[in-house]
Amino acid sequence: MPVPTKNGNFMEKITLSSGQHIIRVLEYVEGTILQKVTCPPELFYDVGYTVGKLDLDMKNFHHDAYDKRNFLWMLQSVPYLSKFVFAVSDERNKEVVINVIEEFERRVLPISNSLEKGLIHGDVNEQNIIVDKVADKYSIQAIIDFGDTHIGCYLYEVAITMAYMILTSENIESGGYVLAGYHSAKRVSENELSLLKVCVAARLCQSLVMGAYSILQDPENTYVLTTAAKGWTILNELWRQPESEILDGWKSKLKQ
Repeated sequence: MPVPTKNGNFMEKITLSSGQHIIRVLEYVEGTILQKVTCPPELFYDVGYTVGKLDLDMKNFHHDAYDKRNFLWMLQSVPYLSKFVFAVSDERNKEVVINVIEEFERRVLPISNSLEKGLIHGDVNEQNIIVDKVADKYSIQAIIDFGDTHIGCYLYEVAITMAYMILTSENIESGGYVLAGYHSAKRVSENELSLLKVCVAARLCQSLVMGAYSILQDPENTYVLTTAAKGWTILNELWRQPESEILDGWKSKLKQ
């Protein structure tokens, strides 16, 4: 949470030797990022529940700045990935990305205006979740980095979160626990469930394609290289499996 200044503002302009700067102070949250801990299924469930609860809590918040916000990392912007596919060197991976984009354009975009929307975080990944150990198990302390918040489909929120938790665990099944947690806080409709595979795959494509583009700009970016190594394997595995099989596996967690 931002800490107000003595003047009651959340940001102040200061002058240093390097010039004028805008500063803000955030409250420190004890813990570590999710990326650094081993995640059992119940922690992935908690991630989903926390995100679902967050979406409900933000449901009635509005600011005019969000009305026309549009940027590349919105899931709605998946078609723009086509401009960056050249950065993917492996032809098989490139073909998968093109197939995912086409499927997203064919199945998701035409009905996106009919899906429930609201203010979403838009980037719940393993580095934006703070956890701490309580009674020998990790619990979620905070979700941070609201820089990508925007008005979007709630389907996109759960799909983005599932994609990153699948990457974290290197296990497609983990997405089902995230889905179950989210669904327990905020219901996911059958229509939304039917589009989950392509939306999860679309977010993986965004991460991997833009990662490949980043490597072209900065070949020493070891973090992106590490993510790419496992990410392409997961994307190919996810896209190769029949949709009904993937969805049945994820939906089975809703009944547990």
